[in-house]
Amino acid sequence: MKTIEMPKVPIEPPYDIAIRELTILKEKDLPGKGKIKLYYIELSDIIRRYIDGRFNIDAVEATTYELKKVLRHPELPKEKISDALSFLTRADMVKFAKFIPSPHLVRGDYELVKKFIVETKPVEKEVEVVK
Repeated sequence: MKTIEMPKVPIEPPYDIAIRELTILKEKDLPGKGKIKLYYIELSDIIRRYIDGRFNIDAVEATTYELKKVLRHPELPKEKISDALSFLTRADMVKFAKFIPSPHLVRGDYELVKKFIVETKPVEKEVEVVK
């Protein structure tokens, strides 16, 4: 019996996945439907999966406290680490302590997560062809 080798499907970059998920989340309008806790669960899951895929840091299973200890990467500026941890701490307050953020803060947190993802996207290096 002859085996047929299937072509490998390229893995979708974490950046593309995260931006798509942010777009879908925004379209759901969970805050407009009064589902703030669910919104923060999904928003924090998006940034955690992005950090996991982009920086190879196990952010999905880690608590925010554990993440504070390991969130380091040469391509991750300190202010971005601070932004991510600040958001995740606030998200924990919404998810576990029944904190209700203002509509302004809800919008700001979406923008903070989006900015974090956009500004930490890997820079594609141009390949020089030598003839």
